[in-house]
Amino acid sequence: MPFSRPTNLDVGSEPLLASVQYRAEVPYSGLWYGNLGYYQGPAATFPSNMQPMALYDATSNKTFFVWANGYSPAWATIGAYNHATGEIVDVNRVMDLTDTDGHRNPTIHIDSAGYIYVFAAAKNSPIWIKKSNAPRDITAWSWSPSIPGNCTYSQPHALAAGEITVFHRTGPDYSWSYRRSTNGGASWGPEVRVVSPANPVVDGVYAQTASRSGTVHIVWTVLDSTTQLRKNFWYAKSAGGVAWTKADGTALTLPIDARTGGELIFNSGADQVNTQDIQIDSAGNPIILISHGQNPGAWHWKLVKRAAGTWQAYSVGAVGDRQFDNGGLILDSDTQYRALLPTGAGIAGQDGGNIEEWLSTDAGLTWALNRTLTADPLNHNHVKVAQNGQPGFRAFWSYGNPSIASPTIVKFLDEVRGVDALRPGNPFKRYVLPTLNGVALPEQTLTAAEPVTVVLSNSGIVGTP
Repeated sequence: MPFSRPTNLDVGSEPLLASVQYRAEVPYSGLWYGNLGYYQGPAATFPSNMQPMALYDATSNKTFFVWANGYSPAWATIGAYNHATGEIVDVNRVMDLTDTDGHRNPTIHIDSAGYIYVFAAAKNSPIWIKKSNAPRDITAWSWSPSIPGNCTYSQPHALAAGEITVFHRTGPDYSWSYRRSTNGGASWGPEVRVVSPANPVVDGVYAQTASRSGTVHIVWTVLDSTTQLRKNFWYAKSAGGVAWTKADGTALTLPIDARTGGELIFNSGADQVNTQDIQIDSAGNPIILISHGQNPGAWHWKLVKRAAGTWQAYSVGAVGDRQFDNGGLILDSDTQYRALLPTGAGIAGQDGGNIEEWLSTDAGLTWALNRTLTADPLNHNHVKVAQNGQPGFRAFWSYGNPSIASPTIVKFLDEVRGVDALRPGNPFKRYVLPTLNGVALPEQTLTAAEPVTVVLSNSGIVGTP
């Protein structure tokens, strides 16, 4: 493809001894993970049950975000996006993980004093915790006591001043529980079972939680281990995590029976389901993004919310082909919602695809494809929306080849400048450095470009991808 030189090279009668170097910072690496073909691919932000992985802090005007990098064994890694400068500042290694299991991916929490916590577990292990040594500083960390037990899928919340509540799946019976710290993670209280299967030999719980103003909402599905099918969605809520109710205030007794004790909000019928995302509107109502379908077959995205005293499911219109095509939900306001979904064409038959933005301007009742955010040859997946996200860094996800275990990268959405890979400094900055007869010409910055190899000859400058 032709390469337009960014500056005129006036060589006059001199011999042509010119070169142009293209330079961009190397993207940060991301984890690749697979489970016997059940799901596989770029997984630095895997899975949907791990929340939050990014959050905005108004005091520092930064978004802090965590992921698992692509080394083996992997690291829990943290970065910070400075909204004032539009740059990625301070990327640091928080803790070494013991392997490349995506279930060890980290989650993040920041307390009222500004201390940052990073949590990492695995399939049925204690939840390891590191706490920043100083408020809003990601350069130095110390170990905090682990949350004991057979835990998976950490989901931290601030439900009351001075407290940290971490929800997680609990083995060996695959319940959903929480533990609470009232002293900045120095110790953890007893385990509280919230949802438990009546028959743990057969059933297991997969849940997501979201909170606002001290009220936590939990949505779960039940995996029938004899068929490996996830079915239906149930719901419960609690102010502070102590007393639990249905949406209408009907009291529930802990532990809630996974199939019969909660509030059934979506009957999947013959379909399987997968959790996607939960956000809370300004009135404290949960807005739930789900997918359902058959393997193999089509998977449909729906928005589930309560209206006129009943739970309703509204079709987004997006269709994927895999159970573990995972997207995210952004609430711009109480009436404008956006779903970022990997429903664009990519490597067919594999998890993920290209990212499409689906838009609703009537609080989720109707949807339309708004724009295509990526058009890349490989697949994007596992979109994570920043908690309290702001323009500049609203969501991030994993990108790579789902077919072959290989290095992946992490991409993010800047709503002003578009989508790009996480890179040191300004992630959108690209340079060309021309040199003529051994003299460096002024470095020039490109606003957007793809990497090219540049060849010069007497006939001009030619670039090839």
